[in-house]
Order: sequence, then structure tokens, then C-alpha cells
Amino acid sequence: MKNKIFGTTLIIAAICALLCSVAAAEDGTLTYSDGAKYTGQIKDGKAHGEGTKIWSNGRKYVGQWKDDKRNGDGILTWPDGEKYEGQWNDDKRHGTGTLFWPPKKEYVKYVGQWEDDKRTGKGTLTYADGSEYAGQLKDSKPHGEGTMTTTCGDVWECMVTKYTGQWKDAKKHGQGTMRATGPGYGFEYTGQWKDDKYHGEGKYTWVDHGEGGEYAGQFKDGKRYGQGTLTEGAIDGDKVKYVGQFKDGKYHGTGTLYDANGKIVQKGTFKDGEFIDK
Repeated sequence: MKNKIFGTTLIIAAICALLCSVAAAEDGTLTYSDGAKYTGQIKDGKAHGEGTKIWSNGRKYVGQWKDDKRNGDGILTWPDGEKYEGQWNDDKRHGTGTLFWPPKKEYVKYVGQWEDDKRTGKGTLTYADGSEYAGQLKDSKPHGEGTMTTTCGDVWECMVTKYTGQWKDAKKHGQGTMRATGPGYGFEYTGQWKDDKYHGEGKYTWVDHGEGGEYAGQFKDGKRYGQGTLTEGAIDGDKVKYVGQFKDGKYHGTGTLYDANGKIVQKGTFKDGEFIDK
């Protein structure tokens, strides 16, 4: 019997606390010194609960408030059409949310995690040209593991590219794979990257209108540089192979050149792609 009375007392206390909380927040209007106006629930002279605030520059927020700050779920719109829908913490976008950009901007939409008003965590960013990044972000930039897919009309004429791997400050950096396809040509690179360029150990294969090849070895600033093996020629025909050192994409240093039958053609020292000494 005592347990039943005690339980009933707790329920009544919880209901009273809820009613008191609701009663403490009353509907009203607040006008701020900067010209902004708030309409909604108010507690202790501050926006608290559900309400709408409109700034003099045309910005508008509809959602939850706590101690005069945006806290909880809400929607913020800008005069140019930009809009954010999602979670807030102490006046900053924080948690899960979606940002829509107006026309003629670099981006179209972001869906994902936020931290202290920045896109941080996992998310998907859609660009105005149709490209899309899905993965980790930090300080509103691709950072960590992620995949970027571009559309026809990127830096290569009508070439679609896809990169999956590591990022740093919006650049491909670390281990990753990039594939690209176009009419009659394409390539794939798997290996290390630095500042958006092949850098370190990697493997690059390509086809280009009947020609093709493969390079496995070292890269520097996007070029073959260091020790490596290059095989190239007609896809369905003869291919030559070079094993040795490279500089700026050319044979440079000690190396051996083989013909299609595996016979040594030249062996010794190369410079700027030319054989100079046995």
C-alpha cells in the first residue's frame, strides 16, 4: 500500500513539474535593440520554448529556443533563399541538419552532421555542377574517408571520375583510388596522394583510343618520379617495357628497355627520356 501511495505521489509530482514548466513560459513578443522581433514563448524575459524571430536584414528562424538562444530543432532562412533545417545548440548549428544553397552558388545541398556551426562528421555534399561528396568532413571541408563523384564536363572533356579514399582540407591526401571514364579513354590510379596529386607509391593504368599501358612505382607531384616499371603500347598489339628510374614522367637514370618479346633493347643510363650511355 505504501509503495502504491509513493508511486502515485511521484506521478503527481512529475505532472506538477511539467505544468509548472509550461506555465512558466508564456506567449508574448520581444523587440531587440538591433531591430529584430520575436514572437512565441517567453520565460524570464527571454525567448524560451517555441517561437519565431525575424531580423531586420530579413533572416527568419522558426523553432525551439532556450535562454534567448536557438536550441533544439529549427529552421533558419536567409533573404537570398538559403535555408537550414535541423538541430541547434546555443545559437549554432550542431547535430544533424540540412543546408540548402540558393542558385548560382558552388554548392546545392548538404545533409549530415554539424559541430559548432560547421559541417563536421559524416555527410553528403552536392555541388552545383552535379558532383557529389559523401563521407567525413571537418570544419566544413572533406576530411577523412570519403568518395567524390564528378559528372561529365569536369576538368577532362566529358569524363566522369570517382575517387574513394582519404582527404585532408578538401584535397585528396593519403591512400585512395581514382577511376575515370570517357568516350574511348579512361584511367585508374590506386596509391598515395598528396595535395590532390599522385605522390608516393602507386599504380596507374590507362586506355586511350586503342593505346594503353600500366605504370607501377613511385610518383612525385603527379608525375612518375623515382623507381618504377612502365609498360605501354597498342592494347591488342606489341608493348614495350621500361624498368628503372624516372624523373618528371620520363626515363631518367639507370634503367632497362625491353621490346615486345622481352628482349633487352637498351640498358644503361637515360636522361630526359633518351638513352645516353650503356
